Amino acid sequence: MSVPVRRPDPVERALLALGDTPILTIPSLDGVRQGHWLSYWDDLPNVRRVDLPYWSYPRRDAWMDVLGDAIESATRPVMIVGHGLGCVALTIWATLARPAHLLGRIGGAMLVSPLDPNGEEADPRCAEFRPMPSLPLPFPSLLISEEEEGKATALARLWGSRRVRVPRRQTASAGPWPEGLRLVASLARSKAAARRYSREPMAA
Repeated sequence: MSVPVRRPDPVERALLALGDTPILTIPSLDGVRQGHWLSYWDDLPNVRRVDLPYWSYPRRDAWMDVLGDAIESATRPVMIVGHGLGCVALTIWATLARPAHLLGRIGGAMLVSPLDPNGEEADPRCAEFRPMPSLPLPFPSLLISEEEEGKATALARLWGSRRVRVPRRQTASAGPWPEGLRLVASLARSKAAARRYSREPMAA
């Protein structure tokens, strides 16, 4: 009698697509609450959270130092996933990166629901992260947002990111968010393909 083959669940399929791609995550203001998708990602073998200080009362310079150390410790290019204020922290770091060679450690970034510290209703605790960076990022990036077209599209244009719109139930879900893992995997594959192409000899 044949034994039925168990099909991998969505998370397992996403992990297969990711392979051993290393991922650094940068949570938002107040860190990661229990049940948030980033809390599930913490348990994945190739994911490491950047342990930033002062989650509830962030200090820009302290965040920049710790984020730089985390990127410098990477032994090969990493994918970075920022959420909320974590997105802004990464874009600030990318404009200030010293030494500049550390930018080469980043294979790509996924920016999920960026927080706007410039907005009228912005949390005053984010004041040190003003103004919002407006320069293109020096690595491939996706901007994931459930917000209205204009604001998210404008941010994606400033940062040179490809915008992907998803339902709010995904980015606010209490679960592992396999769709997000697949998006990271697709970004990693596109970056790898670009590297291979750039190394190929040009046809005569």
